[in-house]
Formats: sequence, C-alpha cells, structure tokens
Amino acid sequence: MMGRKRVLAGAIVAVALALVGCGSGGDAEAPPGGFPAGTTCGLRMTLSGGVDDRFTGDSDIACATQLSATAGIDAGFLRVGGEVVRQVELAVDGVKKGEAGVEFPAAVVIVHADGRRWAASDCDVDVTRHELSHTDSFADHYTTAGSGVCSGPAVAAGGATDTEVSIAPFGFVATVPWTR
Repeated sequence: MMGRKRVLAGAIVAVALALVGCGSGGDAEAPPGGFPAGTTCGLRMTLSGGVDDRFTGDSDIACATQLSATAGIDAGFLRVGGEVVRQVELAVDGVKKGEAGVEFPAAVVIVHADGRRWAASDCDVDVTRHELSHTDSFADHYTTAGSGVCSGPAVAAGGATDTEVSIAPFGFVATVPWTR
C-alpha cells in the first residue's frame, strides 16, 4: 500500500512539473543565452565523459525551483522521459532578488536515469536577466536567465568511482519564486 502512495505522489508531481514546463512566446528575437523571448524554462548543456548527453533547450524538460528568501537560486531541470540524464540541478549562490551580474559561484549536479550522480562545485554563472514576471499571494516570480561555465569536471557523488563528466559552457532560463 505504501509503495502505491509513493508512486501516485510521484506521478502527481511529474504531471504538475510537466504542466509548468517550458513556455515560449513564439518567434521573438532570442536574448543572450539563445532562448526566445518569453521562454520560462530551458536548459542548453552538453555533457561528455562518464555520461554523454545533450540538453538542447527544446521543450523536453520541466523546471522545479525552490522558494528563494534572501539570496541564492536553486533550479532543477527535469527531463520528461529521460533515458540517460534525468535531471540537472543548478545552485547559484549570492544572487539576490532581481539582481543580474557576473561570476556568481554555482554548483551543478547531474542525475542519471539509473540513479548515479555527479557534482561540480567549481562553476560560475552570469545572470543576464532577472525580471519580475508576475506576482501572487505567495511570492514574486522572476524570470531568471544566464549562462555558466564549470572550470572542472563533475565527479561521482556518494563515493562512486564512475568516470568524471565534463560540462560544456551552458545556458539556462527558469522562473524563480522569491518571498515578498
């Protein structure tokens, strides 16, 4: 019985994430990072080494972001039906509500469909767009976009001995809720 509840809860979360997934305003000119204006969820990233995969920025992912209070952004990019990499987590330290800037310290976690994980903690992110998109009674929601680079590979997490994963320079966009 408990297993069915977990599967049902996971299915509900997956459907909710798919519903808030990538959005685009059409064929408007692309801002820095290569995403069309109006895009609210996207990741462009190429991985090689211990795992070879590519996120193209198309609508094959959904975004999950945590509520940000004072500083820092945590965004998860979840691939719908991912057979290789299922999820990429991006944590950007120091960025504040509405702030853009360069070289924010960041970390990237890669989650394989079979559960293996790799982490890179020596990354920098440039936030090129961090604009209020809408508000509700819960939070102020900001469209946040930028690019990043990791100076070293992602290494296997949890004591695993898998081969390192190289992360090419990447671009992202996500909607981040900030407390009021």
